[in-house]
Amino acid sequence: MWARSFQAVGGYPEQELMEDLEIITRLRQAGSSVLLPQYVVTSARRHEQIGLVRSVFFMWYLRMLYRFGVSPAQLRVMYMDVR
Repeated sequence: MWARSFQAVGGYPEQELMEDLEIITRLRQAGSSVLLPQYVVTSARRHEQIGLVRSVFFMWYLRMLYRFGVSPAQLRVMYMDVR
């Protein structure tokens, strides 16, 4: 069932940034979703480089820009330039 839902929304979109938000949006539009009790491990380099608070606010800023239609390519440039 989950594989069919994944395939029905086209899988992960081929974009440079915000692909996770895009697929979540598509899956929610396709029907109900379930959160599984699993965790993702990722690198903390960005948080260590610019600080946790600044990093969190910056990501929320990028998410807002994405929702307002800024292209993933433009957001990637902004993401890569932050120091």
